[in-house]
Amino acid sequence: MSGANRATNAMLAAAGFLRHGRGAGLQLVAVALGLAVLTGALLVHTLGVRFERDLARLVLEGRLEVLESARWNRPTTTRTS
Repeated sequence: MSGANRATNAMLAAAGFLRHGRGAGLQLVAVALGLAVLTGALLVHTLGVRFERDLARLVLEGRLEVLESARWNRPTTTRTS
């Protein structure tokens, strides 16, 4: 059996399981989506914690010139209310 035939058979089997799996297929899809959302939330939280840690480390080491240069190099945005 060629690779294309195996892939086609696997896709047909998966489609059949989702159609006739008595809700198990939908549960698997829901779990996969839930895990994707939780992974994204964990990533955002981790990035926030690392940013706070790096800022605290810069302040603790007395490297305030880095913070000042970041403040001055920040692009200015105009907000209209």
